[in-house]
Amino acid sequence: MKRVAKASRLLPLAVVCLLLSGCPQPRESRDGEEVGAGPAAQDVDTVGSDVPVGGDASSAGERPQDVAEAVAALEAMEGAEMERNERGNIVRLNLVPARATDEALRHVADLPELAELDASLPSVTNVGLAHLRGHLSLKVLNLAGAGVDDAGMESLTECPQLEALDLSRTAIQEEGLKYLAQLPNLKRLRLVKTAVSDK
Repeated sequence: MKRVAKASRLLPLAVVCLLLSGCPQPRESRDGEEVGAGPAAQDVDTVGSDVPVGGDASSAGERPQDVAEAVAALEAMEGAEMERNERGNIVRLNLVPARATDEALRHVADLPELAELDASLPSVTNVGLAHLRGHLSLKVLNLAGAGVDDAGMESLTECPQLEALDLSRTAIQEEGLKYLAQLPNLKRLRLVKTAVSDK
Protein backbone atom coordinates (compact mmCIF):
# COMPACT_ATOMS: atom_id res chain seq x y z
CA MET A 1 0.00 0.00 0.00
CA LYS A 2 2.86 2.37 0.78
CA ARG A 3 4.38 1.76 -2.66
CA VAL A 4 1.07 2.51 -4.37
CA ALA A 5 0.63 5.73 -2.41
CA LYS A 6 4.20 6.76 -3.21
CA ALA A 7 3.71 6.09 -6.92
CA SER A 8 0.48 8.07 -6.98
CA ARG A 9 2.34 11.07 -5.56
CA LEU A 10 5.09 10.82 -8.19
CA LEU A 11 2.71 10.51 -11.15
CA PRO A 12 1.77 14.22 -11.42
CA LEU A 13 5.46 15.15 -11.23
CA ALA A 14 6.27 12.76 -14.11
CA VAL A 15 3.51 14.23 -16.27
CA VAL A 16 4.82 17.76 -15.69
CA CYS A 17 8.33 16.67 -16.69
CA LEU A 18 7.10 15.07 -19.87
CA LEU A 19 5.15 18.17 -20.84
CA LEU A 20 8.12 20.44 -20.24
CA SER A 21 10.55 18.28 -22.18
CA GLY A 22 8.16 17.97 -25.18
CA CYS A 23 7.42 21.68 -25.57
CA PRO A 24 10.56 23.63 -26.55
CA GLN A 25 10.50 27.25 -25.59
CA PRO A 26 10.64 29.90 -28.33
CA ARG A 27 14.03 31.46 -28.95
CA GLU A 28 14.52 35.16 -28.98
CA SER A 29 16.11 36.75 -32.03
CA ARG A 30 18.58 39.60 -32.03
CA ASP A 31 15.71 42.04 -32.66
CA GLY A 32 13.89 40.87 -29.57
CA GLU A 33 11.14 39.04 -31.51
CA GLU A 34 10.19 35.47 -30.72
CA VAL A 35 11.25 32.85 -33.25
CA GLY A 36 9.36 29.58 -33.34
CA ALA A 37 11.21 26.39 -32.60
CA GLY A 38 11.31 23.28 -34.74
CA PRO A 39 9.89 22.60 -38.19
CA ALA A 40 6.51 24.16 -37.37
CA ALA A 41 8.10 27.56 -37.84
CA GLN A 42 8.59 26.80 -41.55
CA ASP A 43 5.00 25.67 -42.30
CA VAL A 44 3.25 27.66 -45.05
CA ASP A 45 -0.53 27.92 -45.18
CA THR A 46 -1.62 27.46 -48.81
CA VAL A 47 -5.33 26.99 -48.13
CA GLY A 48 -7.40 29.54 -50.04
CA SER A 49 -4.69 30.27 -52.58
CA ASP A 50 -6.05 31.59 -55.87
CA VAL A 51 -3.15 30.18 -57.84
CA PRO A 52 -3.49 26.51 -58.82
CA VAL A 53 -0.59 24.17 -58.09
CA GLY A 54 1.75 24.00 -61.03
CA GLY A 55 0.55 27.18 -62.75
CA ASP A 56 -0.55 30.75 -62.40
CA ALA A 57 -4.05 32.22 -62.15
CA SER A 58 -4.32 32.73 -65.89
CA SER A 59 -3.74 29.03 -66.62
CA ALA A 60 -7.16 28.21 -65.17
CA GLY A 61 -8.73 30.06 -68.11
CA GLU A 62 -11.86 32.15 -67.87
CA ARG A 63 -14.78 31.27 -70.14
CA PRO A 64 -16.22 34.26 -72.00
CA GLN A 65 -19.52 35.86 -71.04
CA ASP A 66 -22.41 36.63 -73.38
CA VAL A 67 -22.17 40.03 -75.03
CA ALA A 68 -24.63 42.27 -73.18
CA GLU A 69 -25.89 44.01 -76.31
CA ALA A 70 -26.75 40.69 -77.95
CA VAL A 71 -28.62 39.47 -74.88
CA ALA A 72 -30.55 42.73 -74.64
CA ALA A 73 -31.58 42.48 -78.30
CA LEU A 74 -32.82 38.90 -77.86
CA GLU A 75 -34.66 39.74 -74.65
CA ALA A 76 -36.41 42.57 -76.48
CA MET A 77 -37.85 40.06 -78.96
CA GLU A 78 -41.33 39.22 -77.72
CA GLY A 79 -41.73 35.48 -77.37
CA ALA A 80 -38.07 34.44 -77.55
CA GLU A 81 -37.41 31.67 -75.06
CA MET A 82 -34.02 31.26 -73.44
CA GLU A 83 -32.42 29.15 -70.77
CA ARG A 84 -29.27 30.16 -68.87
CA ASN A 85 -26.57 28.22 -67.07
CA GLU A 86 -25.20 28.91 -63.59
CA ARG A 87 -22.88 31.57 -65.03
CA GLY A 88 -25.82 33.46 -66.53
CA ASN A 89 -24.90 32.63 -70.13
CA ILE A 90 -27.64 31.57 -72.56
CA VAL A 91 -27.33 27.86 -73.40
CA ARG A 92 -30.70 27.25 -75.09
CA LEU A 93 -32.56 29.63 -77.40
CA ASN A 94 -35.92 29.17 -79.11
CA LEU A 95 -36.67 31.86 -81.69
CA VAL A 96 -39.84 30.28 -83.09
CA PRO A 97 -42.38 32.02 -80.81
CA ALA A 98 -40.71 35.34 -81.64
CA ARG A 99 -41.08 34.77 -85.40
CA ALA A 100 -37.43 35.68 -85.77
CA THR A 101 -35.55 36.48 -88.97
CA ASP A 102 -31.93 36.31 -90.10
CA GLU A 103 -31.22 39.44 -88.06
CA ALA A 104 -31.81 37.53 -84.83
CA LEU A 105 -29.16 34.97 -85.76
CA ARG A 106 -26.63 37.77 -85.94
CA HIS A 107 -26.70 37.86 -82.12
CA VAL A 108 -26.04 34.13 -81.75
CA ALA A 109 -22.35 34.66 -82.52
CA ASP A 110 -22.16 36.66 -79.27
CA LEU A 111 -23.48 33.77 -77.14
CA PRO A 112 -20.31 31.69 -76.62
CA GLU A 113 -21.95 28.91 -74.59
CA LEU A 114 -25.13 28.48 -76.63
CA ALA A 115 -25.62 24.72 -77.13
CA GLU A 116 -29.17 24.48 -78.52
CA LEU A 117 -30.90 26.70 -81.06
CA ASP A 118 -34.39 26.40 -82.56
CA ALA A 119 -34.71 28.57 -85.66
CA SER A 120 -37.24 26.46 -87.53
CA LEU A 121 -38.81 29.38 -89.38
CA PRO A 122 -39.28 30.16 -93.10
CA SER A 123 -37.87 33.62 -92.40
CA VAL A 124 -34.49 32.10 -91.50
CA THR A 125 -32.35 31.72 -94.63
CA ASN A 126 -28.78 31.05 -95.72
CA VAL A 127 -27.97 34.65 -94.78
CA GLY A 128 -28.85 33.88 -91.17
CA LEU A 129 -26.81 30.65 -91.18
CA ALA A 130 -23.72 32.65 -92.11
CA HIS A 131 -23.85 34.17 -88.61
CA LEU A 132 -23.35 30.70 -87.12
CA ARG A 133 -19.92 30.28 -88.72
CA GLY A 134 -17.27 29.42 -86.15
CA HIS A 135 -19.68 28.81 -83.28
CA LEU A 136 -17.80 26.38 -81.05
CA SER A 137 -20.45 25.27 -78.56
CA LEU A 138 -23.57 24.76 -80.71
CA LYS A 139 -24.65 21.10 -80.47
CA VAL A 140 -28.35 21.01 -81.41
CA LEU A 141 -29.80 23.01 -84.31
CA ASN A 142 -33.42 22.86 -85.50
CA LEU A 143 -33.96 24.34 -88.98
CA ALA A 144 -37.08 22.37 -89.92
CA GLY A 145 -39.10 24.40 -92.41
CA ALA A 146 -36.44 27.11 -92.64
CA GLY A 147 -35.70 28.82 -95.94
CA VAL A 148 -32.25 27.23 -96.28
CA ASP A 149 -30.69 25.11 -99.01
CA ASP A 150 -27.40 23.43 -99.95
CA ALA A 151 -25.39 26.68 -100.05
CA GLY A 152 -26.26 27.43 -96.44
CA MET A 153 -24.82 24.10 -95.29
CA GLU A 154 -21.30 25.35 -95.97
CA SER A 155 -21.65 27.71 -93.01
CA LEU A 156 -22.46 24.81 -90.72
CA THR A 157 -19.17 23.06 -91.49
CA GLU A 158 -17.59 25.61 -89.13
CA CYS A 159 -19.71 24.41 -86.18
CA PRO A 160 -17.53 21.45 -85.11
CA GLN A 161 -19.55 20.50 -82.01
CA LEU A 162 -22.84 20.08 -83.88
CA GLU A 163 -24.39 16.72 -82.92
CA ALA A 164 -28.05 16.98 -83.98
CA LEU A 165 -29.49 18.78 -87.00
CA ASP A 166 -33.08 18.91 -88.27
CA LEU A 167 -33.45 19.95 -91.92
CA SER A 168 -36.94 18.55 -92.47
CA ARG A 169 -39.10 20.43 -94.99
CA THR A 170 -36.14 22.40 -96.38
CA ALA A 171 -34.63 22.61 -99.88
CA ILE A 172 -31.64 20.47 -98.90
CA GLN A 173 -30.33 18.13 -101.63
CA GLU A 174 -27.43 15.75 -102.18
CA GLU A 175 -24.94 18.60 -102.61
CA GLY A 176 -25.73 19.91 -99.17
CA LEU A 177 -25.09 16.51 -97.60
CA LYS A 178 -21.48 16.70 -98.80
CA TYR A 179 -20.96 19.70 -96.55
CA LEU A 180 -22.62 17.99 -93.59
CA ALA A 181 -20.31 14.99 -94.00
CA GLN A 182 -17.51 17.26 -92.79
CA LEU A 183 -19.07 17.62 -89.33
CA PRO A 184 -17.03 15.31 -87.07
CA ASN A 185 -19.60 14.99 -84.26
CA LEU A 186 -22.89 14.89 -86.18
CA LYS A 187 -24.93 11.93 -84.88
CA ARG A 188 -28.56 12.75 -85.73
CA LEU A 189 -29.78 14.23 -89.02
CA ARG A 190 -33.48 14.60 -89.85
CA LEU A 191 -34.45 15.00 -93.51
CA VAL A 192 -38.20 14.38 -93.43
CA LYS A 193 -40.04 15.71 -96.51
CA THR A 194 -36.93 16.79 -98.40
CA ALA A 195 -35.65 15.93 -101.87
CA VAL A 196 -33.12 13.67 -100.17
CA SER A 197 -35.68 11.66 -98.19
CA ASP A 198 -37.86 11.15 -101.27
CA LYS A 199 -35.10 9.30 -103.14
